[in-house]
Amino acid sequence: MYCYRCGSLNADQAQRCYRCSTELRAPASDPNADTQRLEQALADARASIDRLSRYIPAVIIEGILHDQQYLRGERREMAVLFADTEGFTHLSTSLDAESAFDLINDLLGRLITCIHRYGGMVVSFTGDGLLAVFGVPTTHENNAEMAVRAALDMQKAATGFAPIARAQLGAPLHIRIGIHSGLAIAGIIGTEDQAAYTVIGETVNLAAGWKPRLAPVTSWSAREFTRKHKHCSPTRNKQRGPSRASTTQW
Repeated sequence: MYCYRCGSLNADQAQRCYRCSTELRAPASDPNADTQRLEQALADARASIDRLSRYIPAVIIEGILHDQQYLRGERREMAVLFADTEGFTHLSTSLDAESAFDLINDLLGRLITCIHRYGGMVVSFTGDGLLAVFGVPTTHENNAEMAVRAALDMQKAATGFAPIARAQLGAPLHIRIGIHSGLAIAGIIGTEDQAAYTVIGETVNLAAGWKPRLAPVTSWSAREFTRKHKHCSPTRNKQRGPSRASTTQW
């Protein structure tokens, strides 16, 4: 017998669903009752998806539910963006845990809005920072441009957040941003018990590797962006390494 609420298969003699504990009832003779139960089950499913979408990007939920092959590991062209705050751990020692958490959550929320504005997706959070990608799983032709535009907006958002940080910490918070555009592997990684959508490869490592060496101003790799969008007039700083990429600072 299938549970009308969660869809799990139960033993024929079961009275409650083993997974969600919903009471298992025999099919009602009243068609209106059937319709009401189905409508309620659909409403519950939609509410569950809405709750999940806070923790999992909607495009990933859609792939999991309808087309898991869409999320299989594959090498794709993308732009990877890392961002974190300069010195937050040290500055936050004067705050209690809840206040420190609320403060960084407020800042990250503003940065996430900038990323979503340009079609990016946050893959993971790294304490007081985040990892975002542009071009996966949804493909865009201008990944690098969108990542840089998001970074510019993130810098403005951090500037607007400075008075709030100064009021609580006694000093403003500065963000560091590293971006690299190139090939990387994107997909679901993990086991049947726990898995997540992520990106791996040299492009990711380069974006993350430059961040510790950056001054607390917005900096990024823009190999493809500077080639296609020279009107931004960045200053190029050569970086040695097998990728022969470059870092761009504004």
